[in-house]
Amino acid sequence: MSPVAAPSRTAPLAATPAPGNGNGGDGANIHALGGDSRIEANNCTGADRGIVGEHDVINRCVDQLGLARRTFNRRFKDSAGITPHEFVQHARLKTSRDLLMFTNRSVEDICHEVGYDDVATFYRLFRRRFGTSPSRYRRQLA
Repeated sequence: MSPVAAPSRTAPLAATPAPGNGNGGDGANIHALGGDSRIEANNCTGADRGIVGEHDVINRCVDQLGLARRTFNRRFKDSAGITPHEFVQHARLKTSRDLLMFTNRSVEDICHEVGYDDVATFYRLFRRRFGTSPSRYRRQLA
């Protein structure tokens, strides 16, 4: 019988990109962050709606996993193809798009609900991601 090696503390993330833009940008299904620290994506980052309103979700994940911030960022990007910040931002923008489609809430209310404090920043990021402003996006749906 050959000896079984102990799990490595530097093992890379095991992630399966979720359907989306091809690089995992709309969400990565993260199974583990190295070693024996098995954390399901929903426990750390949450489902899209679970992470959008939380301002400090990345720091919470880093603390929960007991990793250095730089290590977490590197392993996340190696696995998912995007940074944790980009992952959270994509989830927030996707949720805001859904709220614009399916609710009558004001753009400002949606902006704050998904975790942005500054409406101008929200508009700029939304326009960059979807090619139009949130207000115009909603009008085009009507």
